[in-house]
Amino acid sequence: MSLISDLFIIIGSQALLFFIGHWYCRHVLCGNEEIPNRHSEILFASTFSLCCILLLLVVFEIIDILAREFRLLVWKSALYLVTLLLVVFIPNNIAELAIRKLSFKNRKFANMVLWFTWLIIIYCFYKLLGPLPVTHGQTSLWSIESIVSRVGVIGVLMVATMAGFGAVNCLYTSLPCFIQRVPEDYAEKVERQIGKTFEMIAAKKLRTLDAADVSEPLGKKQSLFNLFGASTSSLVDNEVLEEIKSLEAFNERLFMEYVEINAINRQKAYAKTLRGKYFIFVGYVLSLLSSWKMVSSIINIVFDRYGTVDPVTRVITIAVHYMGFDFDVKFYSQNFSFVFVGLLSLCSVRTLLVNFAKLFSIFNPGRLSNISILLTTEVMGMYLLSSVLLVRMSIPAEYRWIITEVFGNLAYPFYHRWFDEIFILSVMASTAFFVIVHKKYNFKKCE
Repeated sequence: MSLISDLFIIIGSQALLFFIGHWYCRHVLCGNEEIPNRHSEILFASTFSLCCILLLLVVFEIIDILAREFRLLVWKSALYLVTLLLVVFIPNNIAELAIRKLSFKNRKFANMVLWFTWLIIIYCFYKLLGPLPVTHGQTSLWSIESIVSRVGVIGVLMVATMAGFGAVNCLYTSLPCFIQRVPEDYAEKVERQIGKTFEMIAAKKLRTLDAADVSEPLGKKQSLFNLFGASTSSLVDNEVLEEIKSLEAFNERLFMEYVEINAINRQKAYAKTLRGKYFIFVGYVLSLLSSWKMVSSIINIVFDRYGTVDPVTRVITIAVHYMGFDFDVKFYSQNFSFVFVGLLSLCSVRTLLVNFAKLFSIFNPGRLSNISILLTTEVMGMYLLSSVLLVRMSIPAEYRWIITEVFGNLAYPFYHRWFDEIFILSVMASTAFFVIVHKKYNFKKCE
């Protein structure tokens, strides 16, 4: 009976996650457009569901759901399937679709090019990441440790890059000190200036049309004497046209500024509401967490502080030994770890899906190709698989054995140091980006 209930939980979870992944691919990434090859949708949903199952199994390990042997079997099965998808099936499908676009007439030659391309991808995958200290000791070429270690390096790079940008973006969008101070009547001044500029453009265009109507009958009586006058008139017309183009460009910039200023004013009005104050408070909390993460990453790199206790146990230990609280450390460590890891996994998946949705909203969904979907699937799989590697240090030591057992004897501290290094570089690059794009308005130009 226990085995049947365990199977029901896993199959039900897998089916639900597959449905969510399929719905997200169809309705968010593709904007309800029909994809020519349904195979891409299936690969996306399968990769999403299997990676989420790995994150879900971490939570199951903490709260002790499912039999231990069955959990281990599901762990290994899901990991092997994910690595097959990321290393074999998805790259092979990408190469096949790319080669199909070249329209080879000889089928055998096309297959040879396909296999050659896939072998080059695998060769680069192993050679470029080979020198990194990702495992303890020697591992075989096709062992699960060798594959996961290399996938983890690329995935952690993606996780850290997105986390660094998100930390700076959180500070930039949440703290009031970064909001441009705009006078209350500045939007009205810009609106009046737009109206005046429109009037100037209309007047110049009307003057040009009137001059053309007058010069047309005179052009029929043109003689050698007034050729110089005609050339002078042509130069004047060109100058007027250039002035009109300059005014139109200036008016376009004014209109964009008017839209931005109205957005700032709406944001200020929203901040005065109860809901707005709540989100400002949440923004301050997230800003503090982002700042703490930046500082802790620098401390970790400088003092090589890796392989220590997980954050939940550290906080509980401080509360017991230094603040005088009296409660069961092991019991609360398990429950708080369950909540912490659950939220961490949920936030990782949500962040990835939200960023993908923003990225794909830039493009026309109707023009998305199957290659775009498969590349997104590859990035998503590496990202979520690396999240499982990183979450290992966030759980108590007694629950880490399962990840070590399944993923192999990897150099786990290396991945956390790699994350911190890329995170700091991403923070620096993102800070430079926001400094460059931070707009300062010239309030005197509309007076």
